[in-house]
Amino acid sequence: MNHRNVLQWRKTALVIAVALGTTVTLAAVTRLTISTPFAISDGDAGDKPKIQRAGDGTLVVIYGDDTPGAGNVYDTKSDAERPARDVYVKTCKPGTVRPDTVVRTCDVPEDWSTARNLSGSALQSSIATAWQGGDPVASRMPYPGDIDKVNIKTSGPVIVASWIGNYCPDGDLATPGIQPPVQRAIRYLERDSRVIPFACTWVTYTANNGTTWSAPAQLSTGERDAKQDAHSGNVNTDPASPSFRRGQVIISWQEDPMGLQPVRATVPVTARPAPRSAAAPTSGTRTRRSTSRSRAPQPTISSSPRRRGSPTTGRACTGCLARSTRSSMVQVSTLTRA
Repeated sequence: MNHRNVLQWRKTALVIAVALGTTVTLAAVTRLTISTPFAISDGDAGDKPKIQRAGDGTLVVIYGDDTPGAGNVYDTKSDAERPARDVYVKTCKPGTVRPDTVVRTCDVPEDWSTARNLSGSALQSSIATAWQGGDPVASRMPYPGDIDKVNIKTSGPVIVASWIGNYCPDGDLATPGIQPPVQRAIRYLERDSRVIPFACTWVTYTANNGTTWSAPAQLSTGERDAKQDAHSGNVNTDPASPSFRRGQVIISWQEDPMGLQPVRATVPVTARPAPRSAAAPTSGTRTRRSTSRSRAPQPTISSSPRRRGSPTTGRACTGCLARSTRSSMVQVSTLTRA
């Protein structure tokens, strides 16, 4: 049975529609019947879902959503406060039988598993900053462990999920145990002097089609501001191969020592910059292993100056935020399945 997945946004909930079947009307024409969309998320802040089919046919949806009891965070993209999010996952395998003997089609909410929290960070905090503005010292408050969008890589029964988050409790990943944090932050004078923590990279994986997941692992410290995680690699799924169920998935991400920068630039009205691979180093970058890192005092606040872009014809963008390309670097980590 072929499936086509449609994701929609409705009242801040994630909505999913699944094609129920394929009807051939002509030799070269295929008609897809799309089911009625329904909410897949349970909270009020469903965000940026990813849907994949695992090796055994299980549909896996991973998304961000708010966690009951979590505090607010400051969203630099929307310039507004919102509830902190965690990473959640739901699964559904079409054709299997539910406890009430109904055969799953994955086109109704009852067919899907209960949501599982993969990150567990929204109720945690690793740094206190003046993230609501005010005096950078006297106004410090714990900043919840918010997450950015989730990125996933699927290879047979193995699914690797990574994300960028503001909960960075371990300051030295090369030393056993949780070491004192070295997470830093940046102060935005243009945004009511808010001090926003740097982010770090996290990963979790399943090796059994989404049935169970590993504990989340911290891959960077937040000493530099992480962004743009991406995956490559695969796991051998050929039972006849001597390397069956073996392989590697490589995770790369960008880190900026200065964090997300406020800039003043003139943006062309009709032109948009060409997309750039998240894993490709930009001008002036270096590639480093994730085990190579320097220590820094905690907490450290970076107040960044404005930088003026090249003059072009178009509308001005004052106080916009952009990544530094002069001092960023790409970090790499590898998951190996023996």
